[in-house]
Formats: sequence, C-alpha cells, structure tokens
Amino acid sequence: MSETGFGATRKIAVVTGASSGIGEVYARRLAGLGYDLLLTARRTELMEKLAAELREQNEIETRVVSVDLADAGQLDQLSKEIESLGSIGFLVHAAGFGYMGDFVDLPMEKHQRMLDVHMTATVRLCYATLPGMIESNVGSIVNVSSVAAWTVGPGQAMYNSSKAFVKTFSESLHMELEGTNVHVQALCPGVTYTGFHDTPEFAGFDRSEMPGSWMTPQDVVDESLAALKKNRAVCVPGSNNRFLTLLFKSDRVRRIAGKKVRKQAPK
Repeated sequence: MSETGFGATRKIAVVTGASSGIGEVYARRLAGLGYDLLLTARRTELMEKLAAELREQNEIETRVVSVDLADAGQLDQLSKEIESLGSIGFLVHAAGFGYMGDFVDLPMEKHQRMLDVHMTATVRLCYATLPGMIESNVGSIVNVSSVAAWTVGPGQAMYNSSKAFVKTFSESLHMELEGTNVHVQALCPGVTYTGFHDTPEFAGFDRSEMPGSWMTPQDVVDESLAALKKNRAVCVPGSNNRFLTLLFKSDRVRRIAGKKVRKQAPK
C-alpha cells in the first residue's frame, strides 16, 4: 500500500454500484490497472470487503463511501468530495435498479427514485469529474445504460426512458469531447447475470422469458474496456444483443418485446 496518500501517485477511479455486478467487476479491473479506487454503493459491508481485497492484491489505495444516490444531499456530498480530489482518471456510473409495473399503478416515489439514480446522478457525477479530465486532457467515463434504451413498452416506461437518457446524454458528451483524450461511453448491456433481478420487484421473474443472450458481468466489462480503447461512444456487449438493437428499430418488434416483458410484472 502506498504511504503517500490516496491518489498521490496514481490516478483515481470512481465506481458507483461497486458492491456487486458490473460495478464490482469494473472495480476489480481498474484495480488491476493500478487505479486508486473510490467505491460507492449502499451496501457498505460488501464494499469494505471488496476494498480490503483489492488493496491487498493490487497494492493500491481504496476509499469506501456509502451513498444513496437517490438522496439529493448525499449525492451533493459525493459530488463535492469528487471535485475536491482534483483530476479523476476514470468514472464508472454502474448504480441502477429496475422494476416492472404500469406507470400509474406504482407510487411516484419509486419513479422519482429511478429518475434520481439513473438521470440526475449521471449528470451530477459527470459534471464533477469532467472539468478535471478536460484540464489534464485524459480520462474515461462509462455510464451504464441498457439495450432497453432502444425499446418501448408497457411495464417499464420509466426504466426504458431513463436508460435512453443515459445513452443520449453520454453520446452527446462524447461528441463534445472529440479531439481530446477524454472519452465517454454509454455501456448498454443486455440481460446480465447480476443481482439486478434478485429483488422483491422481480419476484417470480423467469430469466428464460427475457429476449437476448445472458452474459456475465466479466464479459460485459471486458467488451466495454475494449470499446473504450477504440473510443466508441456506445458499447453493446454481445453479438446477439447488438442484433437485438437492430431489430428494436422496428416498431412491431419493440411492441412484441415490450408485451413479453410486461407478462412478468407482479400481479
């Protein structure tokens, strides 16, 4: 472990949703690349365990910040802490969640939480990290969107819409930064083996009913990193998922897929 302090001799990577899934795998990959890590999520115990493991394995510094990104005060505090660190080398915004159910049948608080985590947090975290990256002319941002950004359908109106925002926002930033060494990517995985579907909101969920080919988070992150090296604004991991995005340009296909997903909504 370095004795010169967090971020003193290495670039810092910020990873949200670091306690599991894509966020956890990204933290492992970035630790292996020699970044000091600022890990954020709500499950502190899991992050502390991961942070200790990565410190020991990679001789890096780690910092754990337990944050609920749907809480405006906590998001503001995290953004200020990131800004105080100066130049951030890598940001991965992997925190996110989903639920199923028609828009009017669900409480507004649930919709607002999704807006806050998927949209507001994306904007605030990019705003906190980009100035330092632009000043140093180096850095990468990966915002986790979804193949759902291409779809419409009942039962996931807020999820699909918020992920479409993440994709469009990230692509726009990518264009603004053309000619620099700062890269922004919208990572749009399809169905992935994480804890995403292991929540009460997906009680009775049948993975076999979801369109697409299931991937591991390790494969998703590997494709994301490879796409970053090629400075691609959008990464859709998996050839089958890329084919799906082409199919989803058809209104008829999108409607069929949306109805299939809706059947799994809790009754």
